[in-house]
Amino acid sequence: MAVADSQNPGDDDLVVEDISTGPHASGFGVLGDGRDFSFRVHRGRFALEIYRRGHRGPVPSPEDVVAAVERDLIEFGDLDLDDESSITAAVRAAVAAATPRRAR
Repeated sequence: MAVADSQNPGDDDLVVEDISTGPHASGFGVLGDGRDFSFRVHRGRFALEIYRRGHRGPVPSPEDVVAAVERDLIEFGDLDLDDESSITAAVRAAVAAATPRRAR
């Protein structure tokens, strides 16, 4: 597990605050607009969820998810799950591909 360098995210930027590498990579961070996100690798799939601003509590609930994406790892091509920069690139691609979820 590693804590990414602190930086001020711009409107189109994201900051990955924590990354665990390896076959079960996971982590979380914040988008430039202040929304939190988390990602995980499980059973050959990469999943990312983006949460609404102002959710309550340290752990977002399913109702807090405003956008999500799930892809097979093979879709990322040369993704190296042991390299933080490679995972961060996959997170950026997943954020760009995330589709909005309807309010419940």
